[in-house]
Amino acid sequence: MAAVACCHFLPLSSRTLLPPCSHASLISWPCLSKHAPPDPTGAASQRDTPTNPMSMMSAASTALLPANADGATVRTPLCGPATPPTATTCASSFGRDNLSVVAILVAVQAIFGGYSIIVKMTMNDHVDALVFSLYRDVGASIVLLFACCMSGAAQPIVSLADRAAFAACGLFGVTISQTALIVALQWVPPFNASLLQPSQPVITLLLALLLGMETLDRRTRTGAIGSMLKVAGILVGCAGATFTVISAASGSSASPPPPPSGGGAPSSFGVGGLLVGNALLVGQCIGGAIFQLLNKRLTGRYPSLMVSAYGYTIGTLFLALVVLPMRASTPERWLLPPSGCGALAYAIFLASAFNYFAYAWAARRSSASHVTAFFPLQVVFAAIFQIVALREWPSASQLGGAAMIVVGLLCVVGSLAFAEASKPSEE
Repeated sequence: MAAVACCHFLPLSSRTLLPPCSHASLISWPCLSKHAPPDPTGAASQRDTPTNPMSMMSAASTALLPANADGATVRTPLCGPATPPTATTCASSFGRDNLSVVAILVAVQAIFGGYSIIVKMTMNDHVDALVFSLYRDVGASIVLLFACCMSGAAQPIVSLADRAAFAACGLFGVTISQTALIVALQWVPPFNASLLQPSQPVITLLLALLLGMETLDRRTRTGAIGSMLKVAGILVGCAGATFTVISAASGSSASPPPPPSGGGAPSSFGVGGLLVGNALLVGQCIGGAIFQLLNKRLTGRYPSLMVSAYGYTIGTLFLALVVLPMRASTPERWLLPPSGCGALAYAIFLASAFNYFAYAWAARRSSASHVTAFFPLQVVFAAIFQIVALREWPSASQLGGAAMIVVGLLCVVGSLAFAEASKPSEE
């Protein structure tokens, strides 16, 4: 392990040229040869063509390996056959970071699931949806910027490409993600919108693979199992969410509810209107996937709190450019009834400020596809809160869809453990 750790300080181009189990080439690297004991015979000048590479490797490994409490050298071979990780190994190597990521992403979906119930209970059709989104985003931007400045996470953006990435992050993650959904409900029933939302994890995974940001590991048995679990978990979770939405729609005899107030007078659901509305929904899902990929890129260079604060603020500015002209002539739409104040506070501090920071924090420690794989879990929490708050029980088919989501999520969590276990063998 000491030799492996030492070679991590080499340039990437040099590291890729290092044969994994070549003793003769391994001893010739400066990071290892400088630890070799002195050669009293003066053969050090002939190190490029060693006469006995195995003995030289043994001397170098002895110098690199630690000693135990008695002063005896602990001899562990630097290279050798890797033992395939077992299920127990994968479980033990899951790691505190992965456990924290899972806990945070579960909390995010619980907050979003509760948000939908709170909005349904307190707001109904008394608040303009676009105006409420602007209020929510302005408040969340202030909270995030204040936290960023107080924590010392704020720093200058170093390049023009990064500035464009921040702008795109706000545009796709805030402006398009929120506005497209609200506007699309003018032409399509809410069922269409709910049906397309589970596609975001699949779109994120496909885009990440096409752009080379993620790969499906097939080099090792453990990596291949982890990749299969991730893909299977995403597909099963999305299928469960879709099945739950379809079951809810088929089990309801009521007509689809009208779009949120302030979305404009809904036109008839004709062919043209359905095409426009569904196109906006597809664009919203793609925008959400791009946002997660940009989050992953930016959090590799900047603090997570800075990424969420700057990106959210830029998205709020874009949203203001859309909402202000649309609502400038209707001042009555800007009034917020007292019943909506609690929902607005929940939206600002939890559904926006905390959740978007949590997305950036999780993206720094995991992949974008793993982050979006937890999206279908929102359906499960919404059903739980619906039972607790509204006393509305889901049907058996909806519970079956929720079970599929949980199974898919367990597969994704398992893929994290296998990916963690495969890292030592890859190094």
